[in-house]
Amino acid sequence: MRTLILAPHSLSDAVMSQPFVATLSRLRLQDRIDVVARADVAPVFECMAGIDRVWSTDCLEGHRNTLGLLALARQLRRMRYQRAYVLSDGYRLAWLAWLTGAPVRIGFNEPARWGLITEKRERTPNAAHVADRARIEHFTRLAFNGPAPMHDSVQAPALRRSSEREAYARQRNGLPAEGVTLVVLCFDDQGQASRRWPVRHWAALIGQLRKHRPEVVVAAVGDASVRANATEAFALSGVSGRNWCGQLSQADAIATVAQAQAIVGLDNDLMHVAGAFGRPLVSLFGPRDPRRHAPLGAQVQVQSLGLECSPCNDPVCRHGHGQCMSGLTPDAAAEALRVALRRTSRNIR
Repeated sequence: MRTLILAPHSLSDAVMSQPFVATLSRLRLQDRIDVVARADVAPVFECMAGIDRVWSTDCLEGHRNTLGLLALARQLRRMRYQRAYVLSDGYRLAWLAWLTGAPVRIGFNEPARWGLITEKRERTPNAAHVADRARIEHFTRLAFNGPAPMHDSVQAPALRRSSEREAYARQRNGLPAEGVTLVVLCFDDQGQASRRWPVRHWAALIGQLRKHRPEVVVAAVGDASVRANATEAFALSGVSGRNWCGQLSQADAIATVAQAQAIVGLDNDLMHVAGAFGRPLVSLFGPRDPRRHAPLGAQVQVQSLGLECSPCNDPVCRHGHGQCMSGLTPDAAAEALRVALRRTSRNIR
């Protein structure tokens, strides 16, 4: 039997759906399981066990791309999928599932998708804003015909590293050779000023890292909007690092964090990917509650002040001081990073 998964759109949701993929693979051992995902999310599914093929596409959003969606639907129809799981809300992916001709189409109960979904599951209220473990259960519930609680059975997300993909990223982007200690600093603040760590703090952290571990290669990742921050941090620290902000593809950014010996990052989606790879990770949290949204993983260390005014989830500090982030000292982050570097890196999974 052929099964198709229509993936969620965000990187963090893609990570949180991995236990669903693992559960589905166990329940349907004889099935071929394929995934349709946005191009910037597809690399996450390529790192999941139990998936045979990932259809990477840019036509899943935006009505201007309807012709591309119809062309994709014709390709999928030739595969003769017997069932399709729609992991996102909304109309567009449910329509694509219907266009594939799959007779069984499973998704969350949404009135706007009447006739497109044949087996409806009750969705978690405000699923986009609940704690990460609840989001894992939200997706995993699609694999079962019923609302059975799954608190004891659902595992944290786990992604497999790919030596081939990592070697390709090293060659393409000039990453250090395998065996060189690589520390990745993820400057990405998801476009929210309240999650931003001061540049002077980044600079102090880089300086302390180079002082204690001069052999370490330090690299900055993030989107193009934080490239100037990374450039300034390296300049203030006096350390010559690699500024890859805005230069790496999503696949290469994922391959980079997968092979890093340690990572320091803000509250962003890529940190969920790092946690799922089991990498030693220091995660800096300010306006959001780390008990609900911190990356899941055995080697995750969270730095958070827990001020009275947080969590607030505001994109800009309502009090104007941003103390929940600026109060996180470089000394504390550097000590947590030294602990992370002492931990033994996991083997390829």
